[in-house]
Amino acid sequence: MHYGPTLAVHYATVFAPSLYTGSGMFPVGKAASKSRFEIEDSLDYLPTPVSQLNSASAGGTAPSHVRGWRTDYDYLYVLGDQTASVPDGLTSMMRSRRFTLYAIGKSR
Repeated sequence: MHYGPTLAVHYATVFAPSLYTGSGMFPVGKAASKSRFEIEDSLDYLPTPVSQLNSASAGGTAPSHVRGWRTDYDYLYVLGDQTASVPDGLTSMMRSRRFTLYAIGKSR
């Protein structure tokens, strides 16, 4: 399930900052306009914890690809059952035992 969202890069033409690619090694690359989403630490390739999203929303520290998550992304894919801790302003679009897909409200 950790790698499921990256399938959307090919099938839905979306941007997934945690897609494992090396510059010049793979046919998928990041556009220059997306450079602010550079992964700074190898641990940032892991799924972003909901607590880190909450911290970023409150103005706390977060990796560069997470800081503006409410405006930079349209959807949030949350692994497991974390419904009690998800940030406000999200609309559940699809839910299963293993994940929930939320639409991110843009009013904030």
